[in-house]
Amino acid sequence: MKKQIHFFLLHFFKIHIILFLFPICFFFNGCSNIGQETQQPVHSTINQYQSIQGQWIVTDDGYYTLNNHYVYYSSNGEEWYPLCSNIECNHNDEHCNSFVGLSTKIFLYNNQIYYQPDSSDTFHLYCMNLDGSNHRKVKEISFGTIDLSQGYGYSWSINGNYLLVEVSRYEENAKYNGIYYCSLNDTTSKATCVVEGNTTAIPYMAKIVHDSIVMFSKKEGGETILLYDIKSGKQVESTSFVTGFEGGGFAIKNDILYLFSSDIGFYQMDIHTGELTIEKEAQNRVELGVVFYDDTYAYLCNSTNTYVDSLNLVENSMRGLRIYDYDGNLLDTISYDSITGHPTFAFSTEDKVFFTNGDDITNVFPSYYIEKKYIGTNNLILHNINQ
Repeated sequence: MKKQIHFFLLHFFKIHIILFLFPICFFFNGCSNIGQETQQPVHSTINQYQSIQGQWIVTDDGYYTLNNHYVYYSSNGEEWYPLCSNIECNHNDEHCNSFVGLSTKIFLYNNQIYYQPDSSDTFHLYCMNLDGSNHRKVKEISFGTIDLSQGYGYSWSINGNYLLVEVSRYEENAKYNGIYYCSLNDTTSKATCVVEGNTTAIPYMAKIVHDSIVMFSKKEGGETILLYDIKSGKQVESTSFVTGFEGGGFAIKNDILYLFSSDIGFYQMDIHTGELTIEKEAQNRVELGVVFYDDTYAYLCNSTNTYVDSLNLVENSMRGLRIYDYDGNLLDTISYDSITGHPTFAFSTEDKVFFTNGDDITNVFPSYYIEKKYIGTNNLILHNINQ
């Protein structure tokens, strides 16, 4: 039964990443200021390691997200507008500045928004300015001798100046994955292969954290965590299997990797030795789902939509938002008993955490938020956003 909730939770998060919705068009009188570039560099350091990575960009000057092929901007996380400085634009065709083709992800580096607008056997990377102008191709990468003719797929992300690409191909009902990376400052079309795998050991869900590539490897008997140090080329594998990690997020702090599994609980792994330990076991019928980390806290929404509730895997009295420190110590909770909808983690800022509504998959924008300063004070409130 736990596998059922893992499937539906993971499927739900994937929907929020890739679902193409009919454009919602706004007429905004001052849209010439939307996403206006500033002389001060912007950055995105929070929630870099999520499975929903690429759905949100968090900066000091505002937030960006994708909605049905178009990039939207918000200065406060509550009101969202197409990232287009043309006040005569209807924001409903490919001529709009906010249009990014088939891209299902956006990332920030060096005051530019990066995206992948098409789907082909060659990886094309584009970027644009923070106001939606000056779209241009910056990289075209071919992955050598990999035969993608039988089917292919890309999963990609950017952290700092690193581009990471996970290539999947299918041959005779067998899946092969390769993990590649390159520097965005490198003008060549080459990418370094970190690891390749087939049906006996398939690497997947790779993310760059600082100067390390973190990935998982499916093997006979279970899954392990692999860490590849970009500077040294050293690879470390966890000393034991990870059980029940179905997505969500993880974080690295002080050379320790932190992640959560509904089957087991809160894991910690030494990134130098690979030693994997269980810091705190998961509480039965309470701590189910996926955990998302920011720079300080870990967030668990154990009730993400009405269907998950119908499976009766979580005690009704325990349904809600649970907030922990990195060691798995519970700091605060918000019950969903009196909440309309199902708040689901979206992104975290320095002061607030935003949530979408799991019952409304046609709305990618946040529907709720909490203020971090009230965590652990018994005064934490889930605020509704009137969109």
